[in-house]
Formats: sequence, structure tokens, C-alpha cells
Amino acid sequence: MSLIINENWRSLFNGIYSSLYMSTKVLIIISICSELAKMRVNEKQDVKYLGNNVSPYMVGFVGLISAIAFTSVLTIENVVGTFSNVIIAANWTLVAVVVGIIFSELYIKIYYRMLDARKNVINSYERAVRQSILAIVPAVLTMVAVIGTVLIINSLYFSKINTIQNITIHGGNGFYNDMKYIFIKNALWIVGGHGGDLIVHDQSFNRLYVDTFTNMGGAGSTLCLIVAVLLFSKNKYSKKISKISIGPSFFNINETITYGLPILFNPVYVIPLTVTPIILYIIAQCAFALGMIEIVNTDMSWTYPVLLNSYRLTGSFSGVVLQIINIIVGVVIYAPFVRIADNMSKYERRDAYETLKATVFSGKFEKLDLSSGADNMGEISIFLGEELKEILDGRRKNDGELYLEYQPQVNKLGKVIGVEALLRWNYGEFGYIPPNIIILIAEEVGIIYSLGKWVARQAIQQASVWNNELESTVEISINISTKQLSDDSFAIYIKEMLAYYSVQPSAIKIEITESFAIGEDEITKNQLLLLTEYGVKLVIDDFGVGYNPLLYIKKYNIECIKIDGSLIRDIDKNEESKNIVKSVYSLCEATGIIVMSEFVETEKQKAVLDEIGEGYYQGYLFSEPLKADECLRYIKNNI
Repeated sequence: MSLIINENWRSLFNGIYSSLYMSTKVLIIISICSELAKMRVNEKQDVKYLGNNVSPYMVGFVGLISAIAFTSVLTIENVVGTFSNVIIAANWTLVAVVVGIIFSELYIKIYYRMLDARKNVINSYERAVRQSILAIVPAVLTMVAVIGTVLIINSLYFSKINTIQNITIHGGNGFYNDMKYIFIKNALWIVGGHGGDLIVHDQSFNRLYVDTFTNMGGAGSTLCLIVAVLLFSKNKYSKKISKISIGPSFFNINETITYGLPILFNPVYVIPLTVTPIILYIIAQCAFALGMIEIVNTDMSWTYPVLLNSYRLTGSFSGVVLQIINIIVGVVIYAPFVRIADNMSKYERRDAYETLKATVFSGKFEKLDLSSGADNMGEISIFLGEELKEILDGRRKNDGELYLEYQPQVNKLGKVIGVEALLRWNYGEFGYIPPNIIILIAEEVGIIYSLGKWVARQAIQQASVWNNELESTVEISINISTKQLSDDSFAIYIKEMLAYYSVQPSAIKIEITESFAIGEDEITKNQLLLLTEYGVKLVIDDFGVGYNPLLYIKKYNIECIKIDGSLIRDIDKNEESKNIVKSVYSLCEATGIIVMSEFVETEKQKAVLDEIGEGYYQGYLFSEPLKADECLRYIKNNI
């Protein structure tokens, strides 16, 4: 390194290390405090806070300044005495995080209390002025609280705090003190404290010996946990983290796995993280007492790779064998806890999914920002979104998990005139996920465009297969959300797929749900016009309950209107529903548009519709949604 750079290469890399170390601590505090703010915003869903909610960025900044102010004052003598440029000392990181959380929470409480108390006055200002007042005044009050707290602690307890910056274990190589050191060091990791920085042992204690045979891979015998996860866990995300962590863990760096699983505040891992190193230490001590190993070389960094460090420390392969035995024992200890953690994660995901499903079907989901991940529903949405993305990107084999079913559409005589392609996702852990949840998640996590194109390709490919099997062409309807129309490549993609699979454009219908307004932007208009220009037919779905004015019918050359199922379900009992449907039939008859009624489930419903006028039907009275081969048989029998 001296030849490549110069004699000051150590100073250069130490500077880089210090900068990265400090930056990491700063980012940790900002991230935690910002997430706290997002959680509080998620709780404040009242309309009165609309446009005035607390800024996560400001909360993160306040949390960081609070942590720096608090810890800097209490460690100033140490910093000045050692000429250190460290803002937050290593052994004060946990304190800094806790302080950041406490005063961020205080800032948020002052913010909302001020907003509630002086709402009319604040809202009388321009937006920029209002936001400045709401940000600065609570920040100043929070800083006053920080300074006041520091001054009280500094005047009353500073001398005590200054002398207890570390937990000190005395007693040389005493077995009891060694065990106490190992236990406390690993227990501190569970609550986010860096054990190696927060606890010290006197000089006669051989830390390298302990690190080599008990803390393999880092605190808590991390390498044992990684191997246990890879062997026994069914959680693929835990396995991914473990695979990523193998490299650092061979150099005894365990932060990746510790914070990635996560380990912090996880009651499942309290026992193995503290017990495993103690048991492994006992085994190592027995081997040492029996003369199986001896320490011959202590000139070695704690980052020396696992297996190599045991050979160098003992000067023989007996050390390597002992280390391998300890790894195996550690894996055995961790194995049942890995299974428990898996089951807990599974139950938590299942509960979160049921909550999400209940919320969606309650009609409240439009108010949720699921992709923020600020609550359990957000987390499960991101989780399912990533699962779906892996299938769409081809990173995970589909194996029939994501597929289409087809529901026949018939005329008055029951003859098939077309089918509707319906998205299905059979996710093993949750079973069949409703299509509206799939679409909601896809929109929230930003994969609605790729999902829409996947559905279109599957349906067009199926149309090609059926056209080769049947003498006549069966039209396939494809559902798209209004959001997909903002993708300026959607129409050309449909055209390319039609050409690729040699399918006539007239065999494909694009169904646009009326539950949300069709956008008036240029991209949406252009996509609709291009689709009709290519010869693809357009259908308005759920007509009668949405936002789209009748002008859209002629504006975009709509070929068919599907009457919403809520009007059909009680048409044989509710005169109002019957009259609405009659008016739709009259409108469509006058404009030459086809009418299709969804959710036709009884003969009585069909009889009323037959009486009203000419139209097509879709519903369980004729057929439930079918898989492709079953649908083909139905078509052949009813064409």
C-alpha cells in the first residue's frame, strides 16, 4: 500500500473508515426518527390534518441534532482529551438512538398540539409560511428541552456518567468473570448495543481466544445462526440475508445478519444469542484444559477469517477441528429457534394479510398508502409486491402460481360469444388472493404496468391457441386499470403481441373499469385512440356505478358496456335497478352499443333481462370462471 499510495496510506483509510462509521450512525438515527414520523402520520388520518402533516425529513433532522447535542455535551471531556473528531462516540451510539427517538416523539407531539390549538391562525398564512412556522417553532421548543435535559444531567450526574462509559469486568482469567463478560457482551447486541464497544475486560483476558471459539462470525456466534437459517429455515428472505451475510461473517463482521433478520428486540433469539457463546466457551475451555489445544500466536486481527484464525491461534489443525465442532453445536442450538422465528413470521404475515383483505373489502383502501410500509398492511403489501415482481421479472419460476381463468360470455340462447380473462394468484401461504387486492398491491408497489402486459400476453397467446382449435374466433376480454393507460407503451405492446401470436385485433377486447375516472391526460387519450385504430375493441366495465360521463361512450368509440353486477343481483326484486338497466339498454340500442350483464346467477334474473331487450350475459348461471382447457371444452359444447 505504501508503494501504491504513500506512507500515509493508513491515515487515508482510517479517515475513510471514520467518515463511513460516523455517516452510518447519522443515517441510522435519521432513518429511525423518519420512520417514527411516518408511523405517526399514518395514525393521523383525520381530514383536518390534510396538507399539514408532520414532515418525516424534519423529524429525522431534529432527532439527529438532539442526539448529537445530548451525547456531545456528556462526552466533551473525552473528545477534547483525545483530540477526537467523532461526533457520537461508539459506545454512545445506542444512547444517541434512544435520545433521537425520545425527542423526535416530543417534536411530533408539540407539532400536532400546536396544529390543533392554533389551526385557524396557522391556516391563514400562505402554505410556505405555514409550513415554516409548523416546522421551526416545535423544533426550537424541542431543542430547548434537549438543552435543559442535558444541563440537568450534566450538573447532577455527569461525574458518574463520565466514569461509567463502559461496563468493566475484572478478575483475569477467572471462569466466572469470563462467562459474565461473554453473556453481557452478547446480551447488549439484542438491544442494539455494540457489545465490543460497551464492555471491557482487564488485560489478562484473551479476547482473541474468545472471539475465535465462541464469537465465530461475530457476536452471538453468528456463523452458527447463518448455517442454521440456510439448513432449517423455510423463509426465503431470511435465507437471502444469510447468503449475503456469509462473506462478512467469515471475517467476524455480524452487523448484516444481526440487523437484517432482524435480531434486535426479537424475543425468539434472546436465548440462543446469549447461551450459544457460553456453551461454546465451555467446550473450548474443556479442550484447552485437556491439552487438546494451546495458544501459540496472538499476533492476529479479530477480522482474521474463520477456520484460518483457529489454525493461526493454535498452530495446529486441532484448533480448526474444535472450531468446526463448535459451529456444529451452535447450529444445533439455533435450529429450533430458527423454526420458531419462521412460524412467528408466518403468523404475523397471515394476520397482516387478513387485516389488509378486510380493509380492502370494507371500501376504505383508497385512503391507504400501502407502499410506505408504515404499518403491518404496508409491510405485507410490499412483501406480496416483491413476490409478484419476482414472477413477472422471471426471477422465480411461475409453476402455475400466477395464471388466468376464463369466464364464458353467452347470448340469450346460451351460445358462447366470448370469454373474459380473469387474473388468479394462488399464493401458497395465503391461498387465492382476490384480483382487486392483486391490482391494488401492483399499483402501490409500481408493477401495474408489467402485470398488465403479462395478463395481455397470456390472454392473446391463449386466443391464438383456441383459434387453432376452433373453427370460429372467440373474443377474449382483458381487464385493465385506468392507471395502465398512462403507460405510453401499452397500446404498441398490444399491437406487437397480436402480430407475434397471429391474432386478429377484433378478437381482443380491452375492458376499462368505470370504478375510477378515465384520465384526461394526453397519454391516456392517445393510448385509447391507438387501440381503436389498431382494431382492438373497447369495453366500459362496471357501468352505472363509476365516474365516467356518457360522453366517453362516443369519444373513445366504445363497442360494449358491461352493466355493474350490483344492478343485476336484485333486478328481479328491485324496480329501481330494473328501470336503470332499462335506460342503459335504451341508450345502447340508440347508439349501436352492445350491452352485457354481469353476475347473472338465476333464471329469474335472466328472464327479466330477456324481457328488457337484446344483450349478452356473463355469470354463474352459465359458467364459473374456468381454467383454459376446461373453458375450451365448454366453448366446444356451447358454440
